Amino acid sequence: EEPEKSNPDSLRVLIKLSNGKRLERRFLKSHSLQALYDFVFCHDESPSEFVLVSNFPRKVYALDSSSEDQTLEDAGIEADALLFVQNIEDESDSD
Repeated sequence: EEPEKSNPDSLRVLIKLSNGKRLERRFLKSHSLQALYDFVFCHDESPSEFVLVSNFPRKVYALDSSSEDQTLEDAGIEADALLFVQNIEDESDSD
């Protein structure tokens, strides 16, 4: 469930898909990085394999066994964060 805008522990995250479509949602700082990935993955236009990255400073918020339970706050995601979906399907197919 999306937290209220008035909740002091909520943060708004803007996500830009590779096709230019923008997603927006509020999360609690205590939500897991997995919850953010699940939100993006459930969107029809999301690639099946991706990582979330910020542009400046460039940081990759990769999801792996050591980070899936990490909170958004611990990952360094702040209010009004703008994250980009980087498709990694294409990269793994090119041999």
